[in-house]
Amino acid sequence: MILQKIELNNFGSYKDYNVFDLDTSDQSRKVVIIGGKNGAGKTTLFVAIELALYGHYCLGYKNSGKRYTKKVMTYINDQAKMNEDENAYVAIEFSDSTNGDLDQYRIVRSWTWKKGETKEHFQVIKNGKKLVDRDLADFQTFLLHLIPPTLLKLCFFDGERIAEYLLDDQKNNVRDALMVLSGNDTFDIMYSSVKKVLTASSSEEDDVTREYLHSKST
Repeated sequence: MILQKIELNNFGSYKDYNVFDLDTSDQSRKVVIIGGKNGAGKTTLFVAIELALYGHYCLGYKNSGKRYTKKVMTYINDQAKMNEDENAYVAIEFSDSTNGDLDQYRIVRSWTWKKGETKEHFQVIKNGKKLVDRDLADFQTFLLHLIPPTLLKLCFFDGERIAEYLLDDQKNNVRDALMVLSGNDTFDIMYSSVKKVLTASSSEEDDVTREYLHSKST
Protein backbone atom coordinates (compact mmCIF):
# COMPACT_ATOMS: atom_id res chain seq x y z
CA MET A 1 0.00 0.00 0.00
CA ILE A 2 1.32 3.43 -0.99
CA LEU A 3 -0.57 6.39 0.44
CA GLN A 4 -0.96 9.21 -2.05
CA LYS A 5 -3.43 11.67 -0.54
CA ILE A 6 -5.26 12.25 2.74
CA GLU A 7 -8.26 14.56 3.03
CA LEU A 8 -9.86 15.65 6.29
CA ASN A 9 -13.05 17.62 6.60
CA ASN A 10 -14.18 18.81 10.04
CA PHE A 11 -12.12 16.12 11.76
CA GLY A 12 -10.51 17.12 15.05
CA SER A 13 -8.64 20.40 14.74
CA TYR A 14 -8.97 20.25 10.94
CA LYS A 15 -11.92 22.58 10.39
CA ASP A 16 -13.49 22.50 6.92
CA TYR A 17 -11.51 20.90 4.08
CA ASN A 18 -7.82 20.03 4.45
CA VAL A 19 -5.62 17.94 2.15
CA PHE A 20 -2.19 16.30 2.46
CA ASP A 21 -0.51 15.46 -0.85
CA LEU A 22 1.85 12.52 -0.24
CA ASP A 23 3.06 12.12 -3.82
CA THR A 24 6.54 10.53 -3.82
CA SER A 25 6.93 10.00 -7.56
CA ASP A 26 9.97 12.29 -7.44
CA GLN A 27 12.86 9.91 -6.71
CA SER A 28 14.68 12.63 -4.76
CA ARG A 29 11.71 13.06 -2.40
CA LYS A 30 10.76 9.61 -1.13
CA VAL A 31 10.25 10.38 2.56
CA VAL A 32 7.23 12.22 3.95
CA ILE A 33 7.65 14.07 7.25
CA ILE A 34 4.73 15.77 8.96
CA GLY A 35 5.81 18.24 11.61
CA GLY A 36 4.14 20.72 13.88
CA LYS A 37 3.93 22.05 17.43
CA ASN A 38 2.23 20.08 20.18
CA GLY A 39 -1.51 20.18 19.62
CA ALA A 40 -1.18 21.06 15.94
CA GLY A 41 -2.94 17.87 14.86
CA LYS A 42 -0.19 15.32 14.09
CA THR A 43 -1.68 12.57 16.26
CA THR A 44 -5.17 13.45 15.03
CA LEU A 45 -3.97 12.84 11.48
CA PHE A 46 -2.79 9.34 12.37
CA VAL A 47 -6.06 8.59 14.16
CA ALA A 48 -7.93 9.78 11.06
CA ILE A 49 -5.97 7.37 8.87
CA GLU A 50 -6.70 4.43 11.17
CA LEU A 51 -10.36 5.33 11.43
CA ALA A 52 -10.74 5.72 7.67
CA LEU A 53 -9.14 2.35 7.02
CA TYR A 54 -10.66 0.24 9.79
CA GLY A 55 -13.69 2.01 11.25
CA HIS A 56 -14.86 0.43 14.50
CA TYR A 57 -12.09 -2.17 14.38
CA CYS A 58 -9.39 0.41 15.16
CA LEU A 59 -11.23 1.57 18.29
CA GLY A 60 -11.78 -1.95 19.61
CA TYR A 61 -15.54 -2.19 19.01
CA LYS A 62 -17.23 -5.27 17.55
CA ASN A 63 -19.60 -3.21 15.40
CA SER A 64 -20.45 0.34 14.44
CA GLY A 65 -23.14 0.72 17.07
CA LYS A 66 -23.97 3.60 19.39
CA ARG A 67 -20.89 3.22 21.58
CA TYR A 68 -18.65 3.44 18.53
CA THR A 69 -20.44 6.42 16.97
CA LYS A 70 -20.41 8.20 20.35
CA LYS A 71 -16.64 7.74 20.44
CA VAL A 72 -16.31 8.95 16.84
CA MET A 73 -18.15 12.16 17.72
CA THR A 74 -15.34 13.04 20.13
CA TYR A 75 -13.07 13.33 17.09
CA ILE A 76 -15.40 15.59 15.10
CA ASN A 77 -14.56 19.28 15.07
CA ASP A 78 -16.45 21.02 17.89
CA GLN A 79 -17.58 23.96 15.76
CA ALA A 80 -18.87 21.68 13.02
CA LYS A 81 -20.89 19.61 15.51
CA MET A 82 -22.96 22.67 16.35
CA ASN A 83 -24.41 22.70 12.83
CA GLU A 84 -26.51 19.70 11.76
CA ASP A 85 -26.09 20.69 8.12
CA GLU A 86 -22.35 20.02 8.35
CA ASN A 87 -20.63 16.69 7.89
CA ALA A 88 -17.20 15.24 8.57
CA TYR A 89 -15.12 12.79 6.61
CA VAL A 90 -11.69 11.31 6.07
CA ALA A 91 -10.69 10.28 2.55
CA ILE A 92 -7.59 8.32 1.62
CA GLU A 93 -6.19 7.61 -1.82
CA PHE A 94 -3.65 4.84 -2.22
CA SER A 95 -2.30 2.31 -4.68
CA ASP A 96 -1.71 -1.38 -4.06
CA SER A 97 -0.35 -4.30 -6.09
CA THR A 98 -1.06 -7.16 -3.67
CA ASN A 99 -3.01 -9.10 -6.31
CA GLY A 100 -0.45 -8.58 -9.05
CA ASP A 101 -2.04 -5.63 -10.81
CA LEU A 102 -1.57 -2.06 -9.66
CA ASP A 103 -4.95 -0.90 -8.34
CA GLN A 104 -5.95 2.63 -7.38
CA TYR A 105 -8.26 3.11 -4.41
CA ARG A 106 -10.12 6.00 -2.86
CA ILE A 107 -11.92 5.32 0.41
CA VAL A 108 -14.15 7.81 2.19
CA ARG A 109 -15.51 7.32 5.69
CA SER A 110 -17.93 10.10 6.59
CA TRP A 111 -20.31 11.01 9.38
CA THR A 112 -23.50 13.03 9.67
CA TRP A 113 -25.45 13.97 12.78
CA LYS A 114 -29.13 14.80 12.81
CA LYS A 115 -31.32 15.18 15.88
CA GLY A 116 -28.70 13.58 18.10
CA GLU A 117 -28.26 10.53 15.85
CA THR A 118 -24.87 9.92 14.25
CA LYS A 119 -24.62 7.92 11.05
CA GLU A 120 -21.49 6.59 9.39
CA HIS A 121 -21.12 6.20 5.64
CA PHE A 122 -18.40 4.19 3.90
CA GLN A 123 -17.53 4.48 0.23
CA VAL A 124 -14.82 2.77 -1.80
CA ILE A 125 -13.82 3.57 -5.37
CA LYS A 126 -11.52 1.05 -7.06
CA ASN A 127 -9.93 2.03 -10.36
CA GLY A 128 -12.58 4.71 -10.85
CA LYS A 129 -15.54 2.39 -10.12
CA LYS A 130 -17.61 2.63 -6.95
CA LEU A 131 -17.98 -0.65 -5.07
CA VAL A 132 -21.54 -1.75 -4.38
CA ASP A 133 -22.72 -2.44 -0.84
CA ARG A 134 -22.28 -6.22 -1.04
CA ASP A 135 -18.58 -5.75 -1.85
CA LEU A 136 -17.80 -3.31 0.96
CA ALA A 137 -17.56 -5.98 3.67
CA ASP A 138 -15.14 -7.97 1.50
CA PHE A 139 -13.05 -4.86 0.97
CA GLN A 140 -12.91 -4.19 4.72
CA THR A 141 -11.67 -7.75 5.23
CA PHE A 142 -9.10 -7.16 2.49
CA LEU A 143 -7.78 -4.09 4.34
CA LEU A 144 -7.62 -5.94 7.66
CA HIS A 145 -5.45 -8.62 6.04
CA LEU A 146 -3.39 -6.20 3.94
CA ILE A 147 -2.18 -4.24 6.98
CA PRO A 148 -3.67 -5.36 10.32
CA PRO A 149 -4.50 -2.45 12.65
CA THR A 150 -1.77 -3.45 15.11
CA LEU A 151 0.84 -3.59 12.35
CA LEU A 152 -0.15 -0.15 11.08
CA LYS A 153 1.40 1.34 14.21
CA LEU A 154 4.81 0.31 12.88
CA CYS A 155 4.20 2.22 9.65
CA PHE A 156 3.86 5.63 11.31
CA PHE A 157 6.30 7.14 13.76
CA ASP A 158 4.40 9.48 16.06
CA GLY A 159 6.96 11.31 18.17
CA GLU A 160 4.46 12.07 20.91
CA ARG A 161 3.56 8.40 21.34
CA ILE A 162 6.93 6.66 20.99
CA ALA A 163 7.36 6.49 24.76
CA GLU A 164 3.88 4.97 25.07
CA TYR A 165 4.71 2.25 22.55
CA LEU A 166 8.07 1.39 24.11
CA LEU A 167 7.44 1.82 27.83
CA ASP A 168 3.78 1.01 28.45
CA ASP A 169 3.80 -2.61 29.61
CA GLN A 170 0.01 -2.81 29.61
CA LYS A 171 -0.38 -2.03 25.91
CA ASN A 172 2.68 -3.86 24.50
CA ASN A 173 2.19 -2.09 21.16
CA VAL A 174 5.59 -3.00 19.68
CA ARG A 175 5.34 -6.60 20.87
CA ASP A 176 1.87 -7.02 19.36
CA ALA A 177 2.94 -5.47 16.06
CA LEU A 178 6.02 -7.69 15.81
CA MET A 179 3.96 -10.78 16.64
CA VAL A 180 1.57 -9.95 13.79
CA LEU A 181 4.45 -9.21 11.43
CA SER A 182 6.15 -12.54 12.15
CA GLY A 183 2.92 -14.54 12.11
CA ASN A 184 3.38 -15.59 15.73
CA ASP A 185 0.14 -14.12 17.03
CA THR A 186 -1.85 -17.31 16.36
CA PHE A 187 -1.74 -18.44 20.00
CA ASP A 188 -2.93 -15.03 21.21
CA ILE A 189 -5.86 -15.20 18.79
CA MET A 190 -6.71 -18.75 19.91
CA TYR A 191 -6.43 -17.76 23.57
CA SER A 192 -8.72 -14.77 23.12
CA SER A 193 -11.30 -16.86 21.28
CA VAL A 194 -11.21 -19.77 23.72
CA LYS A 195 -11.46 -17.44 26.71
CA LYS A 196 -14.57 -15.81 25.23
CA VAL A 197 -16.18 -19.24 24.72
CA LEU A 198 -15.31 -20.36 28.24
CA THR A 199 -16.61 -17.14 29.75
CA ALA A 200 -19.83 -17.31 27.77
CA SER A 201 -20.47 -20.97 28.52
CA SER A 202 -20.14 -20.70 32.27
CA SER A 203 -19.76 -17.97 34.84
CA GLU A 204 -17.89 -20.39 37.09
CA GLU A 205 -14.49 -21.78 36.08
CA ASP A 206 -14.28 -25.56 36.11
CA ASP A 207 -11.01 -27.49 36.52
CA VAL A 208 -10.25 -27.48 32.77
CA THR A 209 -10.81 -23.74 32.50
CA ARG A 210 -8.59 -22.98 35.48
CA GLU A 211 -5.86 -25.27 34.17
CA TYR A 212 -5.91 -23.62 30.75
CA LEU A 213 -5.82 -20.06 32.06
CA HIS A 214 -3.12 -20.96 34.57
CA SER A 215 -0.98 -22.48 31.81
CA LYS A 216 -1.38 -19.33 29.69
CA SER A 217 -0.43 -17.01 32.54
CA THR A 218 2.70 -19.00 33.39
